[in-house]
Amino acid sequence: MPEHLIIGQNITAALIVTNTSTEAFEIGVGGDYRSTGYPTRMKVRVRDGQGRALPELSSENYGFNGGGLSVSRQVQPQQSERIEFPLACYVSFPKAGEYTVYAGHDLGWKIGKGFPVASAKVTVAEPTADVAAKWVDESFDQDGGKEAYELEQIASVMRHPAYLPALRKQAESGQVYAVEGIGHVATQDATEALLRLTRHEKPEIVQRAFWQLMRRSPPLDAKPPILNWRQKSRYVSDPLLPMAWKNDFTQTASEAAIHSLTSQHKQVVEAAAMYLELCGTDSAAEALINALQSALNDPHPPRRNAETNNLDFPSPQQRLVKALDALRRRGWRIDHLGGTARSIARLRQLADDDVPKPKGDDWRSLMLTLVESGPPALKICALEAIPQPLGDAAVQAVLKALDDSDWGVVRVACEVAGTSNRPEFGTPLVQIVETMHEAVLNRAAINAAMACGSRLPLWEALASNVIVPERFGESVRELVQGTIDLPFEGGGGGNSNFSREQRFAIRDAWRTFLRQHAKTLAAGKKVPPPPSDVAATLTGANFQPAQPAVSLQLKDTSYWPKLPGQK
Repeated sequence: MPEHLIIGQNITAALIVTNTSTEAFEIGVGGDYRSTGYPTRMKVRVRDGQGRALPELSSENYGFNGGGLSVSRQVQPQQSERIEFPLACYVSFPKAGEYTVYAGHDLGWKIGKGFPVASAKVTVAEPTADVAAKWVDESFDQDGGKEAYELEQIASVMRHPAYLPALRKQAESGQVYAVEGIGHVATQDATEALLRLTRHEKPEIVQRAFWQLMRRSPPLDAKPPILNWRQKSRYVSDPLLPMAWKNDFTQTASEAAIHSLTSQHKQVVEAAAMYLELCGTDSAAEALINALQSALNDPHPPRRNAETNNLDFPSPQQRLVKALDALRRRGWRIDHLGGTARSIARLRQLADDDVPKPKGDDWRSLMLTLVESGPPALKICALEAIPQPLGDAAVQAVLKALDDSDWGVVRVACEVAGTSNRPEFGTPLVQIVETMHEAVLNRAAINAAMACGSRLPLWEALASNVIVPERFGESVRELVQGTIDLPFEGGGGGNSNFSREQRFAIRDAWRTFLRQHAKTLAAGKKVPPPPSDVAATLTGANFQPAQPAVSLQLKDTSYWPKLPGQK
C-alpha cells in the first residue's frame, strides 16, 4: 500500500502472507466476490489518529460488477503471497490525516473465529481543485477504453466535494458515469447538481440523475421499492448522505419527476415514475394517470418481463402502475372509472384487500363486464379484482378469459382459476397446457390444473407435449416429478438433444406408463419408481445412457435414472 494517498482515487492495498516456516502451506482465496468485484472474506477496519473506527461499507455500498473462481495458492518457505483489495470499497476517508488500516483474511483455513490480521499506517491527503479536475478528466476520457464496470467503480470513489465541479462539467457535457460520481458526493451542492440534471437534454443523463436522487430522498414507505442493479447503480451510499438533503429539495425533485412524465423517452418516464413510487404524493396522481394513458396508447399489452419471467406491463407502463400503487398505499384513492389508465388505477384499488370495497354489488358486475369485453390491460386488472370464492357468474367470465386471444389475459385467468380450486376449470386448463406452448403461460396452466384437481388429464397432456421440441425437456421433468414417488434432493440436469423419432418413442412410453397407473394417478397419488428398463424408456436413457432427458439427484446423492458407472 502506498504511504501517501489521495482521497477519491483508487487505492489498491494488499494483505501479504509470508511463510516463515520450513514447509510449504496452502491458502485459499477468491470465489467470494461474485457481483461485488472484491474479496468479501477480506475484513478491513480503519481507525483515525484518535483511535476512532471509521464506518464500514458493505458490498451493497460500494461493490461493483465482477466475479471469479476459488484459487488455492502454495506459499513456499520464506516466500510471500499478496491478496490485493480496493481499500475504498471498504471504507471512506472523511478528511486528510493519518489512519491505521487493519486487514485480515481466513485464507481458507479452519481456525475457528480467528484469522491472521495485519496493519499499516497510511497518510491520506485531500485533493486540490486542480488534482481533482485532472483525475476526473483522465478517468472519463472517451478514448480511454474503459469498461462500464470500471467507470462505475471509479465514479463511486470520487466522494470528496473537490471532485464535484469537474464531475458536474463532465455530466453536463453528456458523460453518464459522471452523474454517478455526483451521486457519491455527500453534499447539498451535489444534490442541487442532480436536480438540475433532471432537465438535461440527454435521456440517459436524466435517467441516472433520478436514480441517484432516489438514493438520497427520504422514502415515504417503510419498505422502499426494490431497484435492480442498474437502477441503484450498485452503489448505495446511505451512510454518507444524511447531510446531503434538505426539505426544500423534496418539492423540487417531485416537480422535476412530474415534468419528466411528459418526456418522449421511455427511460425518462420510467425513471421519473420510479422516483414518484419512492417519494410521490397525491399531487402526482393525475400526472401519473396521464402518463400511463399515453403509454397505453402505444399498442403493447402486458407481456412477460424478460428478467423476472413475471407477467408485467411493458416499460414504462409497469413503473407507472407501481407508482400509482404506491400512492394508494399512502392513502390516495380514486373513486370512479374513466379512460383506460384511470380504470386500471380503480380496478387495482378494488383488488387491494387493504382498501374497503364499495357498498352494493355494482362493482362486482363491473369486473365481470370488463373481463368479457374490455381491452387486454383492463381484462387483466378486472380478473385480478374478482373476489374469491368465485360465484357462478364469475366462473363463466373466467372460463371465457381462458379462451382469450391475448395470452397475457389467459395467464392471469389461469392464476385466478387455480386460486379458486374449482374442478370445472380442469379441462380448459389442461387444453391450454397441451396447445399453448409459451413457457410462462404453460407453467401457470400446469399449476392451476393441479390446484383444480385435474391430475391424470394433465399428465396425458404433458405426455403429448413430449414431441414438441421447445416443451420436450420440461414436459418429461414435470411427468417424472408429478407421477413418480422419488426422494428428490433438488439438483439434477437434462438433455433436450433428441431426434423426432426418439421423442415420439419417449411419448409412447409415457402413454403406456400412464395407462398402467391411471387409477392411482387419477386419485392424486404417485406411483413407486419403475424398473430401470422402464425408467430408461421414460427418460430417453435407452437412447443416450449418459445424457437422459432428465437426471434428478436424490437425497442419497445418487441420480435417477442411474447414470453409467453409478452403483
